[in-house]
Amino acid sequence: MISIVIPIRLKSKRFPNKIIQLIKDKPLLDYLLDQTNKFTFKKECIIITDSHEIKKKYHNKVDNIILSDKPCSCGTERITNNLEEINSPYILNIQADEALSNLDFINRFTQEWKKNTQRILTPIYQINTLEKLRNKNVVKVVKSSKNQALYFSRQCIPYFRDLEQTKWLQKKQHWGHVGIYAYTKDILQKYNTHKNSSLENIEKLEQLRFLDMTIPIHTFEVDEKDIKAVDSPEDLKTI
Repeated sequence: MISIVIPIRLKSKRFPNKIIQLIKDKPLLDYLLDQTNKFTFKKECIIITDSHEIKKKYHNKVDNIILSDKPCSCGTERITNNLEEINSPYILNIQADEALSNLDFINRFTQEWKKNTQRILTPIYQINTLEKLRNKNVVKVVKSSKNQALYFSRQCIPYFRDLEQTKWLQKKQHWGHVGIYAYTKDILQKYNTHKNSSLENIEKLEQLRFLDMTIPIHTFEVDEKDIKAVDSPEDLKTI
C-alpha cells in the first residue's frame, strides 16, 4: 500500500486559501481528490493540515485528516512531523499546487519508483516557452545523463554562456519540476534530523535539503501539456 499525503497550509504567504479557491464552483482540493480516487494501486489518502476548516469539510472524503499546528517550512516537513500517523512505509507526497495537472501518469510513476524505493522519485517536464523559463515560480532542475537530479533552482539553469537566451530552448536542456515526491518513511525520518541547508533557505526549495544530505533524487519525465501548476492567483486567471 502507498500512502498518498497532501500537505496543506491554508494561510500560506504566497497564496492564502489557495486550496479552497473555487474553479467553476468547485474547490481546488476537490479536483485533486477526484484524481487520487482514480489511481489504480492500493492506497490510502491522507491530508495533513493546520486548518480546522479543512478538517471539518473533508473528514469524510479521505481516509484520514491529521491536524498539525506545528510550524513547518514546507510540505515535506509537515509530513515528517506526523510520520507516526501514516500507515504505509511508502509515501507519495502530492502538493496542492498540482490539483489541476493531469495526473494520469501517476500509475506509471509509482511502478517506476517501486523498482528502487531507496531513492526519491519526482516528475519533470521539458520547458518549451521562454515565459516558463523566466518564471521564478517554475522550478527548474538540472539532471545527469542517468536522470538523477543535480540541482533545483528558480533561476534559468543551465546557463548557455555563448548563446542568446531566446535560443536556449532549442537545445532541449531545460526541465521544469512537478511538486510530487515518492519516498519512504526511512528517508523522511532523516529529513527533520538534518538542519535546513543554506541552499534550501536561499531558494526556498525543500528538495535541496535532500541533495545536501546526499540522498539521490531521480527524475521521471512527463508531458508538459499535462502540468498546470497553481502557484499564484495569476495562474487561476489562465484557466
